[in-house]
This record gives sequence, structure tokens and C-alpha cells, in this order.
Amino acid sequence: MTVGSDLLPLLDRPASVSALWDRFVNEKKKGRERITFDWFSLALAALFAMGLVEWTASGQLNPDPPSNRRVAARRKARMPL
Repeated sequence: MTVGSDLLPLLDRPASVSALWDRFVNEKKKGRERITFDWFSLALAALFAMGLVEWTASGQLNPDPPSNRRVAARRKARMPL
């Protein structure tokens, strides 16, 4: 879950798995911890399972699937201002 929560902010726009990995590695260079590609791919699989990312028609990761936008819109409609 921790690695997945680190990935979501890096997915500010659609990206390939390789591009996301590069962003992730560059971000982690600032800290001391090292995360292997195995952990990265498991975190990405968890994000897919939770419906937080999906594939685009062009084969990139979409950080904001339409299903998430519908859920967010429903929640917003129910919340008083």
C-alpha cells in the first residue's frame, strides 16, 4: 500500500509502465530506500485491483479512470457545501 500511495502522485498524466518506473526511481533517489521492480509491479497490480488506474487505448496507464470520476461526482453530490 505504501508503494502504491507513492505511485499515484507520479501518475499526474497517462504514462507507460516504463515511464512511471523511471519517475518512481528518480523520486526514490532523493531518499535512502530502494524499491525493486517486483514491489513496484505488485503495487501497480494493487492499484489496478482497487480500480485506481486502468489502461488507455494507447497502452498507457490512466490515473483517473472514468469509474473513479463517477464515484467522485456521486460523493460530491451527496456532500453538503
